[in-house]
Amino acid sequence: MIKGILWIKVSLPEDLKKMAKYEKIPHTHITLQFNVEKSAFEHLIGKELEIKIIALCENDEMGLQAFLVEIPEEYKEICINKFPHISFSNRLDTIPFKVNEMLESRYFITRLDNDFVCLKGVVEFFGFFS
Repeated sequence: MIKGILWIKVSLPEDLKKMAKYEKIPHTHITLQFNVEKSAFEHLIGKELEIKIIALCENDEMGLQAFLVEIPEEYKEICINKFPHISFSNRLDTIPFKVNEMLESRYFITRLDNDFVCLKGVVEFFGFFS
């Protein structure tokens, strides 16, 4: 039995990467499920979908930055995060998964120049130890 993270893997364009204030997070993604069995989601792995980045959210006290995203409805239904997002930059003294806490409390929001940016994503499974 293999457990891991089901995520939508995305590659950020260079102009968005340049918005990072802190250390860039490798493997930019949108978490759908965490600590789940791969077999339960085999039917989704490899599927391509369009996502929309709608805003940059950041909190300097917490040292975090994330892009708020819109994902297709069928993926919202299985997404464990109340606010689907891409964590992409954090100070070394903070933990990226604290973004959920940030998005449920206080943060500064910056709308993107074109209202939103469309990206292609691919559903992947990142396995832990079996």
